[in-house]
Amino acid sequence: MPSNKPYRVEPQLQDAEGRRHTLHGVIVYERPLSVDELYAFDLALLADDDLKSALATEVALEFTDGQSELESIPPEYSADFCDQVADVLGKIRLYRVYVGDLASFSRMVLGRLKAIREKSLSDDAEMATILHDKKYWQQQAAR
Repeated sequence: MPSNKPYRVEPQLQDAEGRRHTLHGVIVYERPLSVDELYAFDLALLADDDLKSALATEVALEFTDGQSELESIPPEYSADFCDQVADVLGKIRLYRVYVGDLASFSRMVLGRLKAIREKSLSDDAEMATILHDKKYWQQQAAR
């Protein structure tokens, strides 16, 4: 018998940080949720690869805007850089986002940051989309 529910429930994630974000399980909706819905149910968005990619670029852009405490690009990943990435990630979205392993995500951000600083992002359209999204979320936060 088919379900008429607009969502399905899946088990909790198994890694330590994933378990913390999915304590009561995972709800997968058939449609994107609004920011209000994410807040109303105190949900954390589980980022897929496309969103992780966009978020990595967005976090890197925050570092290049001079709005972070990052003085220079670290030559390689460090725990301090990971902490800074987590702080910025918490500030750029109005809701919680789970990006998986934070160390791996931080390495992705570091790669994007280096690419941005070298002005070698390959897809200007992707950059335009990210900047548009960033402005949209800043407008939402100002409300």
